[in-house]
Amino acid sequence: MSKDRAVLAVVAMFACACGFAQQAPQQQAPVKPQPPTTQAPAQPATPSSQGNAAQPRQSTAAPENPSGPVHHAPQAKSQDEFAAYQQVIQQADLDAAAAAADQFAAKYPQSELRAPLYQEVTRRYFSSNKADQVLMYGRKTLELEPNNPLALSMVARVLAERTQENDIDHDERLNEAIRDAEKMIATIDQSLPDIIPSNVSPEQAEGVKRQLLFMAWDAEGKAQMELKQDAKAQASFEKALQYAPDEARTRFRLALALDRQGHYPEALTAIDRALQGAQGDAALMQQAQQEKARLQQLTGAASANPEGSAPAKPPSA
Repeated sequence: MSKDRAVLAVVAMFACACGFAQQAPQQQAPVKPQPPTTQAPAQPATPSSQGNAAQPRQSTAAPENPSGPVHHAPQAKSQDEFAAYQQVIQQADLDAAAAAADQFAAKYPQSELRAPLYQEVTRRYFSSNKADQVLMYGRKTLELEPNNPLALSMVARVLAERTQENDIDHDERLNEAIRDAEKMIATIDQSLPDIIPSNVSPEQAEGVKRQLLFMAWDAEGKAQMELKQDAKAQASFEKALQYAPDEARTRFRLALALDRQGHYPEALTAIDRALQGAQGDAALMQQAQQEKARLQQLTGAASANPEGSAPAKPPSA
């Protein structure tokens, strides 16, 4: 999984927006539900980023909301379920927390809290750069919430970045990344309110949305590039850069996609911008400089190789 700034930014931003304790030994979930009570709330329950308990579910169906769908906060159905949920959230060891989440799901197979727990485990594994576990728990999250935008983005990202040319399921993994990215992009307006607390500011929510959209478009472009779908990859990278215009690695990959299509002047422009943003990333700087030398020779802007020699092959993405 790439450790670039944009991916880390979305994880940090999402954690901040959802009230996760990033330094404290106890991790909080995006929604901290309250055990059931006999008192029905006046309004449908919403999540809280301050750790306040969500109100219990009403015993009767909520009336139709003409202004849009009601976003229902996950809730515990019993004191025991709530206590078990808290034990999982308070588990500092990540592998132990994952095992505890599995045990919780087995003990409470109808619980509304399974998806939030699996989402949090996935997020923590993503932050820890553990790709296999991200895929495992991200897919468990998606089994329960097929449109969960954070899980879709993280799974797509891992599949796009970590699939190797010699993987036996190479195409299958990359096509799964594209499907997940496309689903996230298509459903984020409806799904994001379900995982972001209602008292998060509109500016914070919009920032999370933009970073998730960047992740999805960038992952889609990387997967398309690996599948040799260079025109599609170009379009996806251009969309990604609308949300993170200073992301140098995405700009570098755009240059490669343009190069592969023979659009050398456009690729050279993209690689120059990538070099401007790649300061501090020695590996990316070296790759981008190699690509620039190739493009300069192809466009005649300068000669990077001895006269008469063939241009070097494009570097890997």
